[in-house]
Amino acid sequence: MKLYQVFNGLMGMGPIFVIVIAKNEEEAKDLARGKFKETFGDRRLEPERYWRNLEVVTLSEDTSKSFVSEVEEG
Repeated sequence: MKLYQVFNGLMGMGPIFVIVIAKNEEEAKDLARGKFKETFGDRRLEPERYWRNLEVVTLSEDTSKSFVSEVEEG
């Protein structure tokens, strides 16, 4: 399993993203899309924009090993 960060291309106080553990990028996208739909699906204007253009970033290739991300400022 791998560790991914999936961004939806939108900004709040910082970039909007979820962290996902999945087998591959496609599964990470599917899981992220489901979470974005669950969270933003009731928006009146274009709710699809919250999950239409997802960007997947691999953070770790092996979740059985220790990992720490870079320091980020939202």
